[in-house]
Order: sequence, then C-alpha cells, then structure tokens
Amino acid sequence: MKHAYMLGAALAAMLCTTAVGAAQGKPRRPASVKPQTLTLYDSAFVGRQEGSAYMNRLPAKRGMLFVPENRADPRSATIGIGFWIIPSTASRPKAPIVYVIGGPGHANIDTWITPQKFRDLEVLRAVADVILFDQRGSGSPSASIPSLHCPEPFAFPLDQPWTKIEQVRSGMTDGIRRCVDYYRASGRDLRGYDYAQSADDVDDLRKALGYSKINIWGFSAGSSIARFYAERHPQAVERLAIGGVQGVDDGEQSVAKAFRMLQAGDAVEGIPPTPQLGSDLDAILRKLDAAPVDVDTTAPDGTPVTVRLGSYDVLHQLGWATTELPVSRWSELTGAIAQMAKGDFSWVAPRATMWRLGQHRSLIEGKLSGIMQQCAFRPLTPVAARPAKDVFDRFEDFTMSFPCEGILRPYVRKPIQDSDWHVFTGDTLIYNGERDVQTPLDGAMAVRRFYPRAQMLVFVGKSHNIYDPAQPQVNLQVREVARFFAADNIEAGQVVRIAK
Repeated sequence: MKHAYMLGAALAAMLCTTAVGAAQGKPRRPASVKPQTLTLYDSAFVGRQEGSAYMNRLPAKRGMLFVPENRADPRSATIGIGFWIIPSTASRPKAPIVYVIGGPGHANIDTWITPQKFRDLEVLRAVADVILFDQRGSGSPSASIPSLHCPEPFAFPLDQPWTKIEQVRSGMTDGIRRCVDYYRASGRDLRGYDYAQSADDVDDLRKALGYSKINIWGFSAGSSIARFYAERHPQAVERLAIGGVQGVDDGEQSVAKAFRMLQAGDAVEGIPPTPQLGSDLDAILRKLDAAPVDVDTTAPDGTPVTVRLGSYDVLHQLGWATTELPVSRWSELTGAIAQMAKGDFSWVAPRATMWRLGQHRSLIEGKLSGIMQQCAFRPLTPVAARPAKDVFDRFEDFTMSFPCEGILRPYVRKPIQDSDWHVFTGDTLIYNGERDVQTPLDGAMAVRRFYPRAQMLVFVGKSHNIYDPAQPQVNLQVREVARFFAADNIEAGQVVRIAK
C-alpha cells in the first residue's frame, strides 16, 4: 500500500535519507538528535484505498518524537517515533485518545487510511483529539527511525510439506537468527524494544505535546502496552480501554473449541450441525500424514506454483482462518473440510503458499520488534503437548512459534506473569469477542480483577476481528470505545453483552 501522507519538507528529507539507508545495505543510525526533541508540522491526513477512486483527507498535524533507544543505557542511540494528531470536532473535547495497535509489530498509521477507518476516525474525533503513533521499530520506513524489518522474509520451501510444528519452529529460528545478526551488526540495541519502553514512549509523547492526561486505548497486543502505560504512569491516565486482551495464559485450546462448535452447530449464529466434521478432518490428516499431496496454485503475485501440502499445512490454515474470519463466515471452514475430504485442496493451497513465501501479515510483518514483544507473552520453551481428546486437539499449537529461548533471550525481558500486574483504580473498559480464538474471552474475564473500576463488554458471536464487513457502516468496538471516553460517568462492575 502506498503511503498517503503529506510531509513538511525538512521532515521529508530527513525521513527519506534514513529510509534509503535502511533499504540499501545496513540500516543507519539517525542523525545526532537530542532525546525528547519534537518535530511537528501542519499537514493533511489522506485516506486512500488501493484500486479504487476513494480519497479523503482530514486536517492534521504530523510529527516525530526522538527518544532513547534504550533508556537504561545513558549512551543510548536516539530513535524516532512517528505520529499524527487528528484534531477533535467537539466543542469541548475530552482528553486526547491515544490508540495503540496490536500485532505486535503492525504499523499503526498505515492502517487508518481506508474508508472504514476514516469513518472510525470521525466517530472518535467527535469526542477528542486522536493520536496515532507507530510503536518503536514497527512503523513503515518512511514514518519511523528505525523500522526493524527483517532483511529476508521468513520463507519456507514450497516442495517441503509442513507435517509438524517443529519444522516451522526450526525455519523461524534460522530466519530470526539472521535478522538479529543483521541488526546487531548495525549497532542497534535490541534490549530497548519491549512493552515497557513503548509505554514510556507514549508518556514522553504526552509530555512533549503538553497534555496533562490522555485516554489510552489498546487492542490485542496493544492492550498490553496500554496496560503497561497505566501501570507505569497512572497519574496521566484519564481512562483506559483494552480490547482483545492479551492474557498471560490464553487458556484452553480455543481453536479446538471453535471446531467442536462447528461440528455441533450453533443456532444463534445460524450454523447447522456437521456431525461428520471430525471424522472428515481425521481422514484428511491421516491421508496427508501418509502421503503429502502436490497442488498447483498461484503465488500472491499471480505466478503459477506447485506447493506440497502436509497435515500441518491444513491444521495451520484452518486455525488461522478462525482468527481472521468473522464468526458469521466460519461455516466456510466446514465447506473447506468437505472439499478436502473429496481430495480438493484448492482452498488451503494458496493460503499455505502465502505463508511458505513469508508474505502473510501474521508473520508480524517481518519486524523484529514485534517478534521480541511477542516473546514477552509466550513461554520461553514450547509447552508440552497435552493428551488429545479428539482430532480437534491436533490444533493444539497452530500459531507461529518464535525461538524466545536462546537467540532472543538476551534481549527480551523476562516473560510476563500475572504477579507482574498491579491494581489500576481508574475508569476502565475491557471488551472481547465472545468467540475470540486469538485472545479468548476467558483471559479478558480473568484480568478484570486488576481493574476494580472496569466495565466489561462481551460482543456476542464475535471473534478477534470484531468488525464485520457485512455491516460496513458500523464498527462496534469503535462505537463503544467512543461512548466510554465520552461518558461523564460509567457503571463499574457491569458485564454487558453487545449483540449488535
């Protein structure tokens, strides 16, 4: 996606120099700039959608805050945090809303230029100024210094089927080792890229902009940074909103639970029972365990390719689909399994190809900063497999697994435990999709004990992706977050189910 931002000339020249340096050979340190230096320019935030005539713009300010790469090291290099301020349309705006994206490692600013996101911005700016910033190391090369893109994609051969998770771990280990070596050689201090430093970046930005307090909102992995901010800077928090809450323990095998629901059916979601789902999936996996299959398909760029599929390819793609599709479309997965039971693997082949070529967004966009933050919420060593109750338990570990022990251990803070959190007594909104597979509802319910002034929202029938394309005008989470920040008072302790 092309960047749709208008830069002040001086800032543009500085950013372009750094981006070229990062793209050609080793990344370069930014010029010598004192920490807490702020650049701010009048500009326009431009919305575009690739392949369409859509264009919109909002008056805005664009800037960059320079902070230490590692606050624990007085000799630390300086890095740049890119941000935008979208001014409020309210006559009496509330404290500014600072949004923290998830991933971890996703570029925040780039995600807000679509038509839907512009509608969301209008809802939010009717309450307060909206501040969008890219977390350290995670922005696009034209918006942050540095952007820790790994120089090579986490790619896997198309002719070697995925048959077990260990293959994926091994390939990821090799790729991350090369990425770590690349940035160490460039002089980057990788100890500085964690949740705590990101939370302190938010507070340095708040102080530099002159705000006494902020409303901070974090989603998914961003909820952890928002929680860290409330832990470290409670006096600066007007209100806290966290959604898709990243728990320390993501609980029971939620992907397996999702497929058991699909087999049993769900009247509320209009999903009919599929009694043969488990037996069909078991037959598919046994077939591929015995003999992987070659499937002709196309790569994301349209190139014809042949991919060899194993049983873990199927488990991985089905599992990820439950995190990416709204629950209203989960029935597509029963159709995919029925196709595969008949020998048709056309559903899984292009998806597996995208992952093998390292081109799927859920590979943390190839950013080392996101991978290291992920390690803060994952066990340092793989969790031992639990005894399987049925075939669905083979989904036990469908996600990508990063080598947090060994390669990344010297740079990653110790894994976060429940005991690391303290009680935050300010007004809090916690929300989650009822059928969230990525960050299950159980985790969100469990963290309520740290927030005695919390209101809990459960989005009925929703997954991690609460927004439903079938209702393009309504983003439920944005609507409810805006209401929470706008309200004069909240009713703490309530658990409210939101159906639509």
